[in-house]
Amino acid sequence: MNMFEYLMQYKAENLQEKRINISTSNCFGKVLHSEIIEAEKILCFSLPKQLRIFYQEIGCGNLTAPQNRSSDYVFFGANEILDPITVANFATGKLLWDSQKNYISEDVYEDLQPGDIPFFEISDSSSFMIMKALSDNPNAIWYMGKEKIEESLDEFIHNLYYKNPSYYADNW
Repeated sequence: MNMFEYLMQYKAENLQEKRINISTSNCFGKVLHSEIIEAEKILCFSLPKQLRIFYQEIGCGNLTAPQNRSSDYVFFGANEILDPITVANFATGKLLWDSQKNYISEDVYEDLQPGDIPFFEISDSSSFMIMKALSDNPNAIWYMGKEKIEESLDEFIHNLYYKNPSYYADNW
């Protein structure tokens, strides 16, 4: 069994809908193995194991809807698990490039420590969840690198889906 098997139904190739509204639905696109390798070359270190597994099993994209949602459910954030190249560029200070679709504010970048990986955009290019790849627990999830939210990506993703896509805000 795959670690994130419960999200397989939201992979782009498995979706029935042609257009996805990310405020009411989850959607993930494929990440190529070569993108993971390229990201690790940019970073000069390996991605955390669970993030690597997530990219391989599910990909990257938005997790905005819980498992059980009402018919009038709407989510107003991004909850975007960024692609590996974007993550590596942000982590190494490359804030602008030609094929860019996500942004990180300079203020957020300045607060990153060596080994910090801003992998999850919460909403508006100024709020991220971060993994500390060079720490004793590289799979832990930190809000803006300061407040630990979960001990592992596995727990974090599970709680986004089975509890609430903004459950992490309950800690603020």
